[in-house]
Amino acid sequence: MEPNDSTLKALDVSFRDALNAQCGRLRRTPVQAAAACGHLYVVRNLLGKGANPNVKSAKGADQNIKSAKECEAGSPLIAAAKGGYKDIVDLLLQNGAEINATSADGSRGHAVCEAARRGEVEVVKLLISAGARDVDAA
Repeated sequence: MEPNDSTLKALDVSFRDALNAQCGRLRRTPVQAAAACGHLYVVRNLLGKGANPNVKSAKGADQNIKSAKECEAGSPLIAAAKGGYKDIVDLLLQNGAEINATSADGSRGHAVCEAARRGEVEVVKLLISAGARDVDAA
């Protein structure tokens, strides 16, 4: 039996929902987890399939994890900036990542702030050249 147009549309919507689903104890999306781990190829493929570069971790990360607060990465851009993954930061920006977004619960600063805290100078330079606001002005 050949699927009809409405079935294909429903599958497409379900697939996009799965791409942006928040999973695991830290409530990360697949693109956020890949960005936090420095997996450029995975981030590129997820974005190519329609993953949203601006979905943030859910506010309700499992508080029983001792380091959940420290692991909370906010958006995929913040996660990549914290890790010093310049190529991923650039890719996310090219795909519409909000450069001055903070984490969903406000516990994390902008990507440029997080990169600066971690000493990721090249990432800071890239973010500033791409239009990141001054941390004090934010």
